[in-house]
Amino acid sequence: FVAATELAPSPEAKLLAMDPGLVLRCLPEVLGKESSRDWSPEDPKPPNRAWLARLLTYIDHHGLDRVAQGKLAELPILPGSDGRLYAPGHAEAPLIADKADVHLDLLAALRTLGVILLDDHVTLSPTLDELLRRAPDLGPQLTGARLVEVLYERRGLVDALVAVARPLLDYLAEPRWRYTPQQKERIAALPLFPSDHGTIALDGARVFLPSKFRPPAL
Repeated sequence: FVAATELAPSPEAKLLAMDPGLVLRCLPEVLGKESSRDWSPEDPKPPNRAWLARLLTYIDHHGLDRVAQGKLAELPILPGSDGRLYAPGHAEAPLIADKADVHLDLLAALRTLGVILLDDHVTLSPTLDELLRRAPDLGPQLTGARLVEVLYERRGLVDALVAVARPLLDYLAEPRWRYTPQQKERIAALPLFPSDHGTIALDGARVFLPSKFRPPAL
């Protein structure tokens, strides 16, 4: 239509050319100014599921520079598994797990602990995945180091941690992860380790690894 009519922007008539910068300036009118909000994905009004999918498609297609990514990180665009929208920069922004990289039992364990994950039931997953691949700072990625911090914050949930210990420990023990001394201490403080007395933490306990040593018969 614009090409056919040779329509030109006219700020005096409030006829503006849409670009990513203008879109970002207008988004708070729809999403609000808080970093998290309730979300009704089937609501007939934005920001519903279809609207959010179109927004993410537009952003992914046009791309954003670092400044624009920083502004977008302040807006609630990530759907969480708790039914809310979160800004990527929010302290409780949903963790983003690569489905090809993470076992389902790990995701189930995280949900048991109340960890908010990126909602995998929304139809905009492919678009969101592509956007996060291009701009990884727009969401907290699930890694070994991040999981340590998430679990350490929930270390008071001992019974819940014990019940889901195996997939958590398996993920933390993958050889691709590297941990700082502090992170290693925090892992040891978590009740994730199997023993002949059940699942335990390693800090303060007298725990011995089995060896090939066999005591002589008496």
